[in-house]
Amino acid sequence: MSTTAGWSATRNKNLKLGCEAINGIVLMPGETFSFNKIVGATTKDKGYDTGHGYLEGEVAEVIGGGICQVASTLYVACVEADLQIVERYMHAYMPSYMGASTDATIFYPYLDYKFKNNTDRPIKVEAIASGAKVTCKILSVDTRDYYVKFETVIVKNIPWKTVYKEYPPDNEEGYTDGQVISKSSPYSSVESKSYRNKYSKETNKLISSKLENHETYDSRDKVVVKIVDPN
Repeated sequence: MSTTAGWSATRNKNLKLGCEAINGIVLMPGETFSFNKIVGATTKDKGYDTGHGYLEGEVAEVIGGGICQVASTLYVACVEADLQIVERYMHAYMPSYMGASTDATIFYPYLDYKFKNNTDRPIKVEAIASGAKVTCKILSVDTRDYYVKFETVIVKNIPWKTVYKEYPPDNEEGYTDGQVISKSSPYSSVESKSYRNKYSKETNKLISSKLENHETYDSRDKVVVKIVDPN
């Protein structure tokens, strides 16, 4: 499973460090993987730099920004390896590098991503970052007669809208009529469902379909100044 996001030297550095932290991890049957336990806090002392992330609902430059791309890519790889997901959280807004309801957000130490090796054999995590591209694989001996696809259905898409906020001509902020004052790009609200679909290796026909997630991403409107003279 591979994902690619917008290019940024510092963000790409974070992706590389995140992948290096989890690459090569081996889980025996019954063991649980914790992203936060293995990667830990993404601090400057560990070499992490600034990158795009969310801070109080707005896109901002944060230390370790981009690390969620690693967790999200690993999450999809785990589902398609038919592993048990123990803990996973969605982003508030749908990330551009993932399909709806297939992402996993990390916020150390509060929001973690965990999965369990529910197979009867050891598994190994492979994670590689090349620029803005992250590739994650689950390696093991595959004796199954089926394969899994992580597939998404968009239930509803509510486009963002332009919201006008009124200010007097002599406002303290110095805003002018028509000025865009929203700090981040607008986002549409998306309601989506993702499914763990199993297909026969022999016939490629659908064997079973299990609902993995049903969730709604928040919207964020474009805010524009409207100068209104109270007189």
